[in-house]
Amino acid sequence: MESAEINNYYLDPLAKEGVPGSSVLVLPLLYNPPTKIIAKTAKAYLTKLKAKIPDSVNKLIIADSSYFKFITRTTKVSDNYGSVVNGGLTGYTRHSCVYVPNYKSLFKQPENKQLIELGIKAIAGTGTAVLISSAEYGFQHGSDRELLDSLYKYPVLAADIETTGLDLEAEIVSIAFAWTKHDGVAIDLSINGIYYLKKFLETYKGKLVFHNGLFDAKLLIRSLWMKHAADHKGMMEGLQYFKDFDDTMIMAYLAKNATTKVSLRLKEVALEYVGNYAIEIQDIAKYTKAEILRYNLIDALATFYLWEKYYAETTSRPYLEIFQPSLYSLIKMMLVGLPMDSDRVQE
Repeated sequence: MESAEINNYYLDPLAKEGVPGSSVLVLPLLYNPPTKIIAKTAKAYLTKLKAKIPDSVNKLIIADSSYFKFITRTTKVSDNYGSVVNGGLTGYTRHSCVYVPNYKSLFKQPENKQLIELGIKAIAGTGTAVLISSAEYGFQHGSDRELLDSLYKYPVLAADIETTGLDLEAEIVSIAFAWTKHDGVAIDLSINGIYYLKKFLETYKGKLVFHNGLFDAKLLIRSLWMKHAADHKGMMEGLQYFKDFDDTMIMAYLAKNATTKVSLRLKEVALEYVGNYAIEIQDIAKYTKAEILRYNLIDALATFYLWEKYYAETTSRPYLEIFQPSLYSLIKMMLVGLPMDSDRVQE
């Protein structure tokens, strides 16, 4: 193992978080081909490796996704970025484990350095979660009007919705707005309905910010303005209120300018700010209204954080001339399909 790189990417950052290098034991991992390992071989090797781990050790930093999954018995590493997970493999159940990328991956994916830092902070106990300075939640019927009226004074609002699904007929369960990365509101629409939300979106004159706004905008237009799937008049009415919003997913895409595949999911792009807070929102019925609204609010706060972080992209030519102007047409196509010339299709 290259000691200089081990020191640079793991031991030195651990020391900065209060974990001295003298208390850290570095052990190698076995691979079949140079970079891969099959489960049978890995588990046999981990059984032998256990004998080299002192009984006093109860924390593991695992710099390989396959070995992390073997030891913790998790199926998806990305769900555990920056999180401490208990060991599940026999002989490792008393260990607290954290995943960090191998430093060799940084050549192709330099953004992995952030995941290394998050993992080290998590295992050292110095990780931070999003700081919420002020939050109001609209649980009671009629509470939405006052909350929405209080938002007109803010020139920029990050917004996010939670829904029962991903298709156009999904119900919008809640919506959250944030005017800073620390302050916001979340409203339960299943209790309050959409009347005042629609009025607010029609009259708010500031800048709206979404992350992957194509999803939020199409669902809002379908739910608030369209009476049925073929309601073209309602669609065009709703579209006019989504002509000029900023999209932090596009801003992050342009800022990263990566030649390799990178995740642009909100949870992962804003991980260094909010931590790993995701819940299994696909099954929304599993959670209380309080849990859903807090989750929704953190999404909005994370979006505002990204808007500030990547704000320089809002003045770039690709964003101003290509990406942002295309959102209007893309939303329209997502609602009614892609118009095609039938005669040309026959050709």
